[in-house]
Amino acid sequence: MEENNIEKLDSYIKELKSSNFELSMTILTQLYEVYLENDMIEKANEIHKQILEKNPDFVINRYKKVMMAEALIRANKFDEAIQYLKDNKPTDDITSNFALNAKCWQVLNGVCEEKDVTKIKTLTETLINNNYIEPSNVLLGPLIKVHILRDDLDSALNEFEYCCKQYRSTPWKGELTKALILKEDATKLQWLADLSTQIHGEINILHDLVLAFVECGRLRQARRILETPGLLARRRRVDEACRRYEEEGKSEYLEGLLEATRDLSILDRSNIFYHLLVTYCKANETDKAVGLWTTLQEEGEIPTDEFLIYLGNHLKSQNKEVPFVIPQPNTNVQKKQDEAIIKTLATRKEPVQPTKRGISEQIEKLINDGLLSQAVDFTIKSVEDGVVPRQNIIKYLLKSLAAEGSVEKIQMLGRYINEEMRRKVTYDDKMTAAIFNRGGGDQHVSNLLLTVEATQSPDELKSVLTKFPRSKALAAAVSNEELSKKCLKIAEISASKGITLPLNLLWLEYLIADKKEEADAIWKKYLIKSESLVFRRLLQESHIQSKPKLIEELISYLKTNPTILPSTLGNAYSRLINLHLVHNNLDLAKAVTDEAFKSGLKDTDLNRTTLERLKSAFEEAGKAYQ
Repeated sequence: MEENNIEKLDSYIKELKSSNFELSMTILTQLYEVYLENDMIEKANEIHKQILEKNPDFVINRYKKVMMAEALIRANKFDEAIQYLKDNKPTDDITSNFALNAKCWQVLNGVCEEKDVTKIKTLTETLINNNYIEPSNVLLGPLIKVHILRDDLDSALNEFEYCCKQYRSTPWKGELTKALILKEDATKLQWLADLSTQIHGEINILHDLVLAFVECGRLRQARRILETPGLLARRRRVDEACRRYEEEGKSEYLEGLLEATRDLSILDRSNIFYHLLVTYCKANETDKAVGLWTTLQEEGEIPTDEFLIYLGNHLKSQNKEVPFVIPQPNTNVQKKQDEAIIKTLATRKEPVQPTKRGISEQIEKLINDGLLSQAVDFTIKSVEDGVVPRQNIIKYLLKSLAAEGSVEKIQMLGRYINEEMRRKVTYDDKMTAAIFNRGGGDQHVSNLLLTVEATQSPDELKSVLTKFPRSKALAAAVSNEELSKKCLKIAEISASKGITLPLNLLWLEYLIADKKEEADAIWKKYLIKSESLVFRRLLQESHIQSKPKLIEELISYLKTNPTILPSTLGNAYSRLINLHLVHNNLDLAKAVTDEAFKSGLKDTDLNRTTLERLKSAFEEAGKAYQ
């Protein structure tokens, strides 16, 4: 059953029956689920009959009933699924059940994707009215989402009003708020806020509006709300938003929140500074991180010890000078107490209901304290106990291990990461980086070249190329003439078999290393007509090194490619404008914007937030913007 191999399962069951083995109730109920998961409704019904023969009083739980409905819906028997749910209405009281709610949301969301308003309305009301679920923002969300998918904002707002009045819930409130802000529909925005206030209270909704305005780049409106007399900023709400922005890598939201709260005494901004710092460091934007420390001093803010320790450790990991004294922890006693707690958690056989968030925060603290071995052990123990840490934390741990060349620790951790997670956390990239940082780059590239030369299958080649060096590892290879030639040979062999990504990556490193001749050769021979190009690494380096010339060169190349989408070129222009804005070069930023439009790009091709920042910067400087 664990393999989900139905043919093998059926064969095994026949063998058991032929030997007069009696299937237990536990096995029968598991078989019922397996058949439903594989849309084998008739077989599931047969199992149900066997269950009732063994125990006529047995009642299938809500979860399995919803599974049956889901199987019927997948079989295009929607009406039959609705009737089944009604005919088998549970009679007991609803208790909190995460698995059931998750399953119901999955079914509702699947129906929602069909964009059929009637179906999603019918299914939601059937589940609620027949005692399967209690209404919540999450489970009511598809009622709003279906209208958004149909690009029908007015109907979404009407459904929102119904949910507010019928269920005292506000599904998709944040998304609707931002949609109205971007449409600049003040009347409907006020209406939405008034409806929500009746449920959540005025102060909570005002804070939600502040965050929505920040996320839409409307910082003046956000600040106006924060300046409301008598409004006390609730630190918990702001802290939760900062943590979410950090996890999602949304540095622009944190930057906006900092700007909107400048010189306001009602809010302690230290947490915003800290989460923005962590976001910069995780994105390897070291110059921005140091710039944030400078900004703190310019604004008369006192950096917290937490801020200075994190920034100091990051600068040391990048082999950069630390321009301040890194504070020491308060006492050795506190550190020993922390380590004792960690050890207890890691060895406890029966954890006290650990959560993904709590585990992730503990691992992050270990990483920040430089306790990487303990972080690895704790991560593995957590996975064994059934709690997988957040993806971004696993990625952060791998990145930290790679920086130290800890190949064995990465391999150890890799045994507990499935293929999907490996792909999401770029496991192979981190392993390659660790090998290079340990000094084994030459051997790694030589072995890779031999493997690529011997590989025939395109799918096998794609798998092999996950070990091709990237980022700093590839930069190190490019700086070595012999390694650079080997990497080029690997890339050219790959291109001859239809895979141009290694050449794309190599071209970027040649540009960053100012090896114009090598970059030109790759561009003209392989990339000038490529429909898909990646260049995020170059954009990051241009910001870290404060080199707008890098993006200017990138743009000049992109313009010679007739297959490049306007939005791709617009992305490069937007980052160049941002770079000039970071250094307060408003006239240069405006000149780049004008150049972008003259080249044929439209407003929609450029980043909306970038254009809004440019306009705001001009207005704040007292300059006319046209």
